[in-house]
Amino acid sequence: MLNLIFGKLVLQNLFRKLFYLSLKGMNYSSASNYRQNGERHLLKSLKNYFNKDKSVIIFDVGANVGDYSNSVIEIFKGSLFQLTSFEPLNSTFEELKNNIKSSENINLINKGLSNKEDKLTIHFDKEASKLTSLYPRKLDHVNIDFNLKEEIVVTTLDSYCTENSISRIDFLKIDVEGHEM
Repeated sequence: MLNLIFGKLVLQNLFRKLFYLSLKGMNYSSASNYRQNGERHLLKSLKNYFNKDKSVIIFDVGANVGDYSNSVIEIFKGSLFQLTSFEPLNSTFEELKNNIKSSENINLINKGLSNKEDKLTIHFDKEASKLTSLYPRKLDHVNIDFNLKEEIVVTTLDSYCTENSISRIDFLKIDVEGHEM
């Protein structure tokens, strides 16, 4: 019976729609949308989980223009928290500074994190791009050309924490377009 139904050209459109519907159901293509992908819910749960008398230490590695950092600030407002946001690309870091004001509990760092301190080349398609990567990505199939490059400074998480007397990190968000490892 299944052989009579599956593989029929007339049903390919239906199966294509079911395939894309199943991807949506698995949150595929919404990963970067923190308002839809469950990350806001996680942040709200974390706020309730941590001791109200102790500052929560949060790192946003790959902060880009600050959308996620702003969500952290909004959710943890009125609580004790320390947010450190890392963004290595200069043009994007300028946008981050425009979107988030540094304060006593918010640190904006114009560096990336890696496995060693170094200067590396970052690739991107446009100023303040959300697709910047230390790896030259090939996205011509979606009309994106990684033709721009910039030298950036990276440090290690251990070095940064040692230099800034940070003994713990309660929540570490990393979105660095393939350089997570």
